[in-house]
Parts: sequence; structure tokens; C-alpha cells
Amino acid sequence: MLLAGPITGHPKEAHEYEKNVILLKHLLETSPNLQGKIRVEAHFKGWPADAATLSDADTIFLTSDGSDRRETDHPLYVGDRLKILDRHMRRGCGLVMFHWSTFNPVRAHDQITEWAGGYFDYETGPGPRKWYSAIQTWQARSTLGAPNHPIAHGVTPFSTQEEYYYRIRFRENDPRLKPIILTRPPNETNDFAVGWAVERADGGRGFGFTGGHFYQNWWNPDFRKLILNAIAWTAKLEVPPDGVESESLERFKALVLTGHNHPAHDWRAVTAALILAIEQDPRAIVHVTENIEDLATDKINGYDLLVMNYNNWDRAGLTDAAQANFVRYLQKGGGLALIHFANGAFNLTLPNNQNSDWPEYRTNIVRRAWMAGEGRSGHDNYGPFRVEITGANHPIITGLRAFDTVDELYFRQEGSAAIEPLATARSNVTGKDEPMAWAYPYGPGRIFQTLLGHADESVRKAAALIRRGCVWAAGRNQMSFDPPAELTEGALFREGSPWTLEQSRKRAESSREIQNAATVPSATAQTKSAVSVSARSLPPHPFPLPFRGGEGVRRTSEGKVRGREHRFPRLEKSDTPYLSRGGLRSPRSPREKARVRGTGASKTTKVLNRQKSPPPQRLPRAPKSFLRILAWIREASTGIRAMKARSIGSMIAGTRWSPTRSFVRPASVHGTGPDALRRACPCEGHVAATVGGDARHRLALAFDFNEPGFANNSVGFCPTARRAATVPADRVRGMAVA
Repeated sequence: MLLAGPITGHPKEAHEYEKNVILLKHLLETSPNLQGKIRVEAHFKGWPADAATLSDADTIFLTSDGSDRRETDHPLYVGDRLKILDRHMRRGCGLVMFHWSTFNPVRAHDQITEWAGGYFDYETGPGPRKWYSAIQTWQARSTLGAPNHPIAHGVTPFSTQEEYYYRIRFRENDPRLKPIILTRPPNETNDFAVGWAVERADGGRGFGFTGGHFYQNWWNPDFRKLILNAIAWTAKLEVPPDGVESESLERFKALVLTGHNHPAHDWRAVTAALILAIEQDPRAIVHVTENIEDLATDKINGYDLLVMNYNNWDRAGLTDAAQANFVRYLQKGGGLALIHFANGAFNLTLPNNQNSDWPEYRTNIVRRAWMAGEGRSGHDNYGPFRVEITGANHPIITGLRAFDTVDELYFRQEGSAAIEPLATARSNVTGKDEPMAWAYPYGPGRIFQTLLGHADESVRKAAALIRRGCVWAAGRNQMSFDPPAELTEGALFREGSPWTLEQSRKRAESSREIQNAATVPSATAQTKSAVSVSARSLPPHPFPLPFRGGEGVRRTSEGKVRGREHRFPRLEKSDTPYLSRGGLRSPRSPREKARVRGTGASKTTKVLNRQKSPPPQRLPRAPKSFLRILAWIREASTGIRAMKARSIGSMIAGTRWSPTRSFVRPASVHGTGPDALRRACPCEGHVAATVGGDARHRLALAFDFNEPGFANNSVGFCPTARRAATVPADRVRGMAVA
């Protein structure tokens, strides 16, 4: 039995619990040494849904979080699971604890050392951290401590980049303990056991291994054989002299081509669902491009598979270079998966886009194309229907069962080339079984096409079919089983993910705001005590002005030097709006236009950056003295437009500003939290949401300085409420603790 704990946020390609289990199940089921000797169950979220299935388990493999941060993060310390496990250990069940799952509380010392030999002790050591055990990450040389032990059969010393835990807590002089893997961490003078085995008096067997941090290490054959041997040995199987064999794995890379589609298609949400569905094959590495013209570059040659989630609705077609390179890629054996309305791209029936027609694409690359027009292609309304698997003899559908989905059911797709449907669905409009997926060669290349995939929910429902089609098009054999598609729902895009839904949306929002600000300036009213800022004219782009590292502030309106000058970037257009003491305005006189161009910036005029693509720059560290802090904030606020309250705290603390952590919390406002927020923003929804910790409502700030070295008043506005309110200066000071 293989148990995978919930994914909680380690970077991508590390602590891949679900992929560990999916990969191991496939390797065990396909191993030629174990055919007919083993039955493998995989369970996710840390524990089987029905604990009764543990009753006939011969061994349990656990990959999960440890208990050091919060005890219940470890699956064994939720509810009465430790007692349930104790019952199965007493009947002789084996146990393998992998990497972070070796972190256990001292209160379970007797059970864990009895079952698995040892654990990471984070509670009885010296110093404030209380760690007895230790961690290091390095290019580790792993050697054999017991070469004749069955777990070591066929394993030779190996080197991997690894995060090993060592100085493990064992029982004193435990005669059962056998060190299997030894390593010497940097700055240590002796070797430590990082893999060990015990054989219990009740006949049960245990193995602990502290490696396994990096997912890529499964592609080291000795590392892989070590874990397969351990599972077989703890299940009381005879380990072959050369160890448990496994197929030669080869990872494959896929590139999702996207960036635009029909307005009714949320291509970002669909792309996110496609990544998660394809990467349920543990060999897959999926990247994304939002530039369809990457087809014209050598970039695509680094991928085994292209996944087309793109339609050029109301956009130009491919350049000649992109078309030619795309065809060359396929003729060299590249794979292609066409998702849903990608079959309607580059054809003469697209509205306002007749010049984008590419006959090769809509006749040969796409064997069934959507052709718009009266009586031509159409679809049932978006809704539920059942997808049936045909009797075709094809590896994509071998063992695949019919499934229910929620999607658009396409019909009357046009094309004359032969296809063999792999899946069909009954249309309520035509009353016929319409083909939903098929596969075919394009020279030496392979193409999989499915009409499913209108929405992210649609992709999740059809995840097994889509993943299998992509694996076939990439030239790989199918997995031995289909992982649960529900694992993709709500899955995390972790640090290190090359593309995320949120990042894509932020880029689009930023680009849209820059364009809107350049074309739709809005006037603002001037008062002596406060500047009224329009939320519509000042979109909440977190940091539009590229500050240059090491530069401070320039002269204040009072003529006092607070630091070195900021060098504002030269703007291309002289009519670019800028923020003055009177608000956002466009330059009128030649003198004003010269100021905006950067040739004569006045002491009181702050230039508002309108560059379309500001280069990423580092924010300088805040000056230390209080007056310089205030002057620095004054200068920064004009470029930032609407700086958020939490970023002020970061500046005053002397840290660099983080756009991902800048929203107001009640505790960050001087005074009673909800009341202070209510004064800052009259939006009741804002106050309620912020008190609940919801970052969707943000309180943004801009500043006007009418007194030397001090903020007389500031203006807060809620982008959701589209309302403005004056915030007294004494409440601004309290936001330093954000």
C-alpha cells in the first residue's frame, strides 16, 4: 500500500508525494521480477478513504509531511490513525518511511523505533531550535553500510544532489538495526546512516530513508532500485540477487501553445488544468508559452510534444516562418495534441480574419476542423453528457472506461482525411454519436486531437483521455493505471512553477492598466489637505516605476536635499499624463512637455511612468533616519501611484518591497483594527473582508506632503468600492508594523 500525503507547498520538483506514489505504483506493477507476486494500491491525501483496506496490506510506504511544524501535518497523527497502524504493525505488516515522514514526535519514540528503527528528532536537541537531528543539502555520495542485506541487492554506491537528514534518533544499542545507506555530510568527521532497516520480533520489517527530497533522483537507477528493494523486502518478498528491475524511464517535455482564444474560452484556466492533467504522468514536464510565434523559433525543438490551446479569433494568423517551422517540427517526429477549439484556428471562416487561412493546418494537421457558417460546424449547449470509449485497438484507450463530463459537444467538424474515433458522445442537436477524439500520424510525427476541453472543469473530467493522448503523441508508453483526476482539482501551483494562472492574469492586468492609463487620463481635484485619487485613473499596478538600485530621493518641494536624485526614465511621448500636486493631468505647455520628457523635471512635479514594458529593477533600501524615510516615501509614492500599506511597513523595516505580500490587515492600522479601516475606506465589504484576512480587497495609499519632512495627509482608496476617503496622518504612522 502506497500512501501520499497532501502537497503543502514545497517548490516544484521537491516533495512530490503524489508523483512519488504514482511512479512507484507503475514501476512495481511493470517490474518483470514481480509479475504475479504483487498487488499495489495507491491512496492519496495521507490515508485510505476506507481504513479497512489496511487489513490485508503486507507493507505500507509513506511519503508525506513531517510533524515538526504541526503534528497533524503528519498523516499518522490525525485522529486515531496511530492506534490503527499499531494494530496492523502487531500482525506483522511492514513499514517504509520516506524522507520528511521520518519526522516524528518524541512521544511516539517507542512505536516508531519499534516499527521502523529510527526517526528525525526535532525536540530534544540543544539550542532554541531543539533539533537533535540535522539536515544538509549537497552533492551526496551514498555508500552501502550492509552490502549483503537484501535491500542492497544490485545497488552500487551513487551520487545525487540530495537533502539528507542525519544524526537520526535510534534506540540505544538496538541489535536489530542494520545501516543500509551511509553518507558523510559537509563539515562532519564521520559517516551517518541515512537509510536503515529493522526486523521485528513479530515478523514485521521496517525501513527508513531520509533522502528523496528531489524528485529528479528517481532517474538515478541505484536510488530507484534501493526503494523498490526496500518495498519488496518489507512486504516479505524475496529480493532478486540483482535487485528489483524496473523499466528504463525517460522523461518528456511538453509545451502548451496558448495566449488567445475565442472570448467564451478561458484559455488561462484551461491551460492550468492541462498542466495538472498532463503532469499526472510522473514523467511529464510541462511548460507554457503565450506567444504563438514561438512556433517560428528553435525553442519548440526542445520539446517532445506541443499542446495547442490556441485560436486566433480576431487576430492575425501565423507568419510564414512559423508555419514552415511548425511543419518541420512535425516532420522530424514531433508530437502534437489539439485541444477543443484549436481545430478552428487559421481558417478562412474566422470573422474578420480571412487572411489568416492556412490550408495545410485545417486539412492535414487538423483532420477535423471547425468551419463557421450557416449549416456548418456547431455544438450542443455547454452541459453534462457521457463520453463512450469505442472498440478501437489503440494504446490511448486500452483499459480506459467511459466517463461523464461537462463540456461543449462539437458536431459537423469538416475534413476529408480518414479518422478512427477513440471516443464518442451523443449530440442532442444532431441525434448522432459524434466523434470526440482520434489520433493519426503526420509523417513520422504523431497527432492527437480531441474536441473536449471547453473549460477547466471539462479538462479535469477528461483528464485521463487527454493525458493518454499526449503521452502517445510524445512517443511514450502508457502508464499502468490512471491516477484519480480529482487530484488535479484545487492543486497548488508551487514556487518554481514555470507558469501559473495567477502570474498570467497579473501580467494581463498590468498590460491592460498601462494601456488604459496611457489613453484614458482622468482629472483629479486639488485640496490643501488631501489629494483625491480616482481608482479608475490609477489602476493598482503595484510598482510601475523602475527604481534603480542605490539611488535615493531627490530634492523635496521645500528645497532640502533628502538623498541623491532619482533618474526617471525618458518617456517617448510628450503628451504622457503625469501626477502633479493638482492630480493626474496632461502636459499643456512646451515647458511642461519638456519636463515630462525628462529634460527639466521640476521640484514639485512627479513623472508618472507610462512605459509599456518597464524593465524589472530593484527597489533601493530605505534610508535609516525618520525624516529621510518620510522624504523617501514621498518620492516613491508619486511613481508608485497608489502604494499599498503593507509595502510601507517593508520600507520602514529596511526590507525590499514585496508585491505579493502588500495588503492591509487590521493589526497594521494605528488604532482599533476594523474602526481604523472603516475610517480609511468607507467600504463595509472591504472592512469585513480584510478582517477575515482576504487579500482581494486592498487599501492603496498615495501621499501629499505640504509640511517639511512629514506627511500631512494621505488618501486611501478601495479599488473594489471605487470610493475615496482621507486618512489622518497619525494613522499612516501606525502602518509601519504591517
